[in-house]
Formats: sequence, structure tokens, C-alpha cells
Amino acid sequence: WPEHIKPRSGVEFIPAIPKLHEPMHHTVGHEVFSLNFIKGCGYTDCECVERVWAPHNALGNSTKTQGPGSRQDVLDDHFGFWNWQKYVSMGRNLLRRYKAAVKERNLQVEGHRGLTESLDPVLVQKWEKLCADWDSDVFPKKKKNPYQLEGTETSQALVKKELADEEAKYLSNGGTFPHATTASMFVYMGLDLEETQRRIRRLAKSTAVNPTLRKNGDLTEQRNALTSRIRAWEKLLPIYMPGLLQYHTDYPPPDRKSTNAEDAHLWLPSRIPTPHRSKICVPGLSCIEERLRDAQLPDSLENVKKILKIKSRLIQFK
Repeated sequence: WPEHIKPRSGVEFIPAIPKLHEPMHHTVGHEVFSLNFIKGCGYTDCECVERVWAPHNALGNSTKTQGPGSRQDVLDDHFGFWNWQKYVSMGRNLLRRYKAAVKERNLQVEGHRGLTESLDPVLVQKWEKLCADWDSDVFPKKKKNPYQLEGTETSQALVKKELADEEAKYLSNGGTFPHATTASMFVYMGLDLEETQRRIRRLAKSTAVNPTLRKNGDLTEQRNALTSRIRAWEKLLPIYMPGLLQYHTDYPPPDRKSTNAEDAHLWLPSRIPTPHRSKICVPGLSCIEERLRDAQLPDSLENVKKILKIKSRLIQFK
């Protein structure tokens, strides 16, 4: 460090990612740099510098024709006025934030107390020690991270890749598939059609509230596209579910109450009662669907987390 900027003895620097920029970074090992887990940070977001730029963007256009000296004077005047406003309002802001912090502190302390009393004391002691060791460790932290979920989280993309690798290995060993669309792709297409059906149901519900020619036309177009996709997918049913026709003969499906594409029955293995699946589906088809459906859960939870993050940012910004 140069002497004029050398930190004084005893000063500790802790690297952190400002909260607005945090979603733009990778999530692996993120907890070390998260302001939510750094002791003493409270509700700090470290975006103070960024807040200066937004109200001063107009200066770029208004000063671009000025000379270096006058341009620097204008920028200094505006930044100085900004700092003066921040300085004179500091007492009022600190008091307001202090009152809000005390109120929230009381709420969190009571919630923490209730949760602690409902847990096993031995487990609570173990967790508290993990957090204390983590907080006291200096950067880069070597202690066990209590905020990091253990294990590899699955996802549809990961399972899809695993199934593709298994099929590639099967082909390399001399195996063949009855169709260019493999069994895993057949199931994945069916799950994707299910998701499209759910999306169109939501669209139809919102369109019914306030119908317009444009909305009705868009809904009809999406239904037509879905119908074409379902018909193409159903051509694969005799290949991967050869016993389905006989099953429908023995157990006729209920009549459809609607002819809309989003209400069509998609005959995936899970729609067949367990005792009949082995007679209807090709070997391994049910396991493929089970793996892909299990992977839908973490994907859905991740989407919910993202939506909640966006919603919380919008509420805080407002």
C-alpha cells in the first residue's frame, strides 16, 4: 500500500458483493461474499456509490460540449450538492432507520425465540456453534459454511443430460432405438406439453376477464399450435406405450368436457395405474418420467425464489 492510503493498524477488510449486483454473479460459494451473512452489516446493501449515478446521468449530455475545466466544475458542483443534501439529512435518516431497525429487531428476536424453543436443544447448540465459528473466521473462510446447502441439487437440465449420456452409451454398445425421438425425449416432450397447457389455462382465464379481439386471437393461435404439437407427440404413443390402445378398450377414458387443447389428456406413464404400467409402457419409461418429475421440484422452487427476490426488490424500491 502507498503510505498516503495505507490503512491504519487493526483495520480489517471484508470483501462483499453489493446486493443489487449479487444476482449477476455465480451462486457457487456466494455465501462468503453475501452481505446477508456478514456480521455487523445489518440491512446494508453497499449500493451507495451507485445511487449517485442515476440522478446525474443527465450531466453527461449537458456537459459533453464543455471544456475540461468547466465540465469538471459543473460535476463538482452537482456532486458537492448531493453530498451536502446527504449530510444535512443524515440525522433524520438515521433516526428513521433506527426506529425501523428496533421494531424489526424485536419481531425477529421473538420469532427466533419461538423457533429455538421448538427445536432440540442439542441441535440448536450445534447450529449456534457452526454460526459462531463461521462469524469469527477471517477471510478467506475455512470453517464449515452453515448457510450452504449440502449435496448436488438436481434439475431438469441435469437429468436430461444424464439421460442423453445413458442413451449415447447404449448406442455405442450397439443398441438401437425404435424411433429418432428417444424415450427420454418422448417423456420430456410430454412434460413440456403439460407446462404449455397450464400456461394456456392461465391465459384463457385472464382473457375471459377482459376479452378483446386481439387477446382472443392470440389465445386461439396458441391453442392451434398446442393442438399440432399434441398430435405430433401422440404419434409416438404406439411406439413407447404399445399397450395403451388395449388399455383404453378395457378401461374407456372419461369423455372430455372441453375440446380445447389445454384440456386434452396427455397419456404419460403416470396417468396409468401402477399395476398396468409394465404391460403398457416399454421398459424403463416410468423411471424416466419419475426422474424428470423429481427434477421439476428444484426448478420450480428456484423459479419461486427468483420471483420473490424480484418482488422484494420492487417493494423495497417503491
